[in-house]
Amino acid sequence: MNITSVKNKYIMKKKIDYIIKKEEKKYYPIIQNYIKSSRLYINNEIDMNRLNEELSIIHKAMMSKTIHYLYCLSKELKKNNEPYIINGTLPNLYLLYILGITKFNPIEIGCCFEACIGTIDNPKCYLPIDIVIRKRYENKLDIESIISSIDEDCYYISHPTKSHQILVIPKEIDYNRLFKTQIIGNNTQVVIDDEYTYNRLLSISVTESDKLWSISHFYSKYGEVPINEAIEVYKTVFFDKALQEKKFIDTYSSFKVNSVSDMLKLMAFYHSTHKVNKPSSYVFSDRESVFEYFNKELALSNNQSYRLMEVVRKGQYKSSIINDDITSKLSNNILNDLENILYLFPRGHNAEHLYYDAINAYYYSKYKEEYLEVNDIEYDDGEYLPLE
Repeated sequence: MNITSVKNKYIMKKKIDYIIKKEEKKYYPIIQNYIKSSRLYINNEIDMNRLNEELSIIHKAMMSKTIHYLYCLSKELKKNNEPYIINGTLPNLYLLYILGITKFNPIEIGCCFEACIGTIDNPKCYLPIDIVIRKRYENKLDIESIISSIDEDCYYISHPTKSHQILVIPKEIDYNRLFKTQIIGNNTQVVIDDEYTYNRLLSISVTESDKLWSISHFYSKYGEVPINEAIEVYKTVFFDKALQEKKFIDTYSSFKVNSVSDMLKLMAFYHSTHKVNKPSSYVFSDRESVFEYFNKELALSNNQSYRLMEVVRKGQYKSSIINDDITSKLSNNILNDLENILYLFPRGHNAEHLYYDAINAYYYSKYKEEYLEVNDIEYDDGEYLPLE
């Protein structure tokens, strides 16, 4: 790398730092005003402590722009009666529930915000927005147009190699410098040239789902569904399907479901493609369960518990050097599970999917023939509603 190139990259680094700080100064007061005008805003001590801690970390990590975009995007989708799911860690934020962006109160279902934004001493920065919308059959949903209407001071470009990812680029930045073309053998590839700037940009990943096409159809025709009633229906549908499988009967026949949190834990165990294939302790169902174990059972600090959760949820416990004092407190069953976990989703992510799985089950139970027709499902007696 020549001197001119190094100098240019240094100048770009300073420029993006300046822009990010300027954006945070602009958007943080906007987020505070959104909170004050929220119909869900409740000024009680427990919720305020949680909210203030989240806001402190968000402000330090300079993530206010991300929250602003999510708020504007969700507001526009709701105005058009479009269902959506927020994936990843962001649904763990109480702030998003207060703003009406996510569906469940993360305090009530035990989501730890550390799984999303880290801690005040170790904040995560620049999380992407990961949103799921309905598949584009009839009345095509133009999500790109909705996103690009949020802020006229930015460019909105599709990632050269990830067609579902939209990059939000302030107009002060020459986005042509972010990527370069290189030839390897006989293949031409697009690669990131300016990693620093790219990693600090807001990216919005949009994926599509059949389940939301169904929801969109029934919403427009019959209106919204009471979620608690839908979850009660879903329990029946879920168990009808799950209890056909011997491994589920053997393992969970005595599992009691008394709350949404119980349902989430059961679903996480059932859809176990991302956790140990043969768990022996049945403690770890999602990231929160790891954090809770170290924090409550072993009485480790929030920071220690968070760092261990990060190691475990990525499937790296076995390869990490863990304090011998911690390891000595673990039973063989617990240790086995920790060492064999492949990946764990956050609880808020699972809750977003439960919401629409439950509503689909409700529509299925009430309008079975129409549900099968809308979703193009062939049905034989004895078959059950497909669960995603």
